[in-house]
Amino acid sequence: MLDRVPPAKRAGLKTLFDKAQIPPAALKGYKSWAVGITLGALLIKDLKYSADDGVEHGLTADFATAHKPINGLETSAQQFGFFNQLSDKAQARFLESVVDDAPNVERDTTKMISAWESGNPHIIAEAFDKDMKKEPELQRILIHNRNANWAGWVMARLHGKGTTLVAVGAGHLAGSDSVIAMLRAKGLKVVRVG
Repeated sequence: MLDRVPPAKRAGLKTLFDKAQIPPAALKGYKSWAVGITLGALLIKDLKYSADDGVEHGLTADFATAHKPINGLETSAQQFGFFNQLSDKAQARFLESVVDDAPNVERDTTKMISAWESGNPHIIAEAFDKDMKKEPELQRILIHNRNANWAGWVMARLHGKGTTLVAVGAGHLAGSDSVIAMLRAKGLKVVRVG
């Protein structure tokens, strides 16, 4: 399992397994992207953040209470499918990025949350670009292609009736490949409210 990253990164990966109290053999059958997500999620959990405190949970509860329809731009199966499309090399780079980011996860998460709260897309883009620029395949499959699909969906939805709220992760709203940039390229005026 530790041989999925270069020799210089193996001690860091072992430290993550030890911190998570998971023997490496327990994730042997997992693809490298799944190992990265599992270990990354445990790092965030240690920071005492909860999905229950997140925007998605709050919006879903509000919409359910108001009996408003709730749909997803993607299913969980589709999201995992995007990771499955990654080459072995890209998956290994993803796992490496989890190892590289681990020592600074608290600082980086706090910075990201602060940037989100203040609506600062430049800091958000900088955080996402740091890892994505190391592996263009990650950028293409996990960000660019999905944002292009969503921008197309929004354009089609504009021809429908009623009002629609579209909520996506902050990393999809920042940078030159963002949903916002793609909608502007299609001639829409996109402005921040609130």
